[in-house]
Amino acid sequence: MLRRVSLIWVLCGLIVSAPVWGQDARTVAGEPANLQTTKDALIAYVSPSCKTENCYWPQIDKQTELAMRYLKASVKAAGDASKLAVVLDIDETSLSNWAV
Repeated sequence: MLRRVSLIWVLCGLIVSAPVWGQDARTVAGEPANLQTTKDALIAYVSPSCKTENCYWPQIDKQTELAMRYLKASVKAAGDASKLAVVLDIDETSLSNWAV
């Protein structure tokens, strides 16, 4: 009799837990992303082969273009008689992003 009861409890446990078998891990709201997933996303973001507008290099190119347009318009508006200067803040970030 004890074996039957034990067998019934084991079978009930298997039946209850059966829907969980074979399921992928799910992210719960508020749970941080997996570290490897985040690393892969960052590597893809800065990859030179990434050409979508949501990647690092196309964003840098866009901002460079906007800055150049602003600079050219400012020089044109200042005229020939003005003394022009460009002041740059050179720090670690600037140097680490400088392609040598």
